[in-house]
Amino acid sequence: MRSCVKTTATVMSLTILVLYGIPHESRADFSIGVIAPLTGPRSDGGTYIKQAAETAEEDLARSSGGMIRFILEDSGYEPAKAVTAFKKLVEIDGVSLIVGPYGSSEVLAVAPLAERAKKIIIAPGAQSDEISTAGDYVFRTIHNSAQEGPFFAPHVAKRMNGVELAVLAIQTAFSPSY
Repeated sequence: MRSCVKTTATVMSLTILVLYGIPHESRADFSIGVIAPLTGPRSDGGTYIKQAAETAEEDLARSSGGMIRFILEDSGYEPAKAVTAFKKLVEIDGVSLIVGPYGSSEVLAVAPLAERAKKIIIAPGAQSDEISTAGDYVFRTIHNSAQEGPFFAPHVAKRMNGVELAVLAIQTAFSPSY
């Protein structure tokens, strides 16, 4: 788990520095929003994101001589809570960049707001095919369902050896792709 967190933190740090090219003198007061499911059915993913943000914050503070602060908001893996979190981060905290939301339904709920506000969101776990066309300010760090499904399905079919398979899933924007 620690290596997963460290890898995610490194990716977050590099992405932020590459996207923003943050000048050294402004790094001390740069805040980045994070919307993650810290509670709810995908709090496991939210825990990794929280740990990655904490690790990235420490790494960036050491390497930049300043402080980049991550402001975490809980989405509970619910689109409405993700929208509330986005509004708080943009309107109250004044962030320009948001890591998250995590899930596809959350990202698709927040995407129109990100487009109107011209705020970049980088979704670490959203795979719905629709995210590819959700807007110019919406990015993800994981492949989409259309890429994974055709690769994954033959392997599952082979292992099932003709036995019927039922899938139990949380009803989200991600589920229909599978």
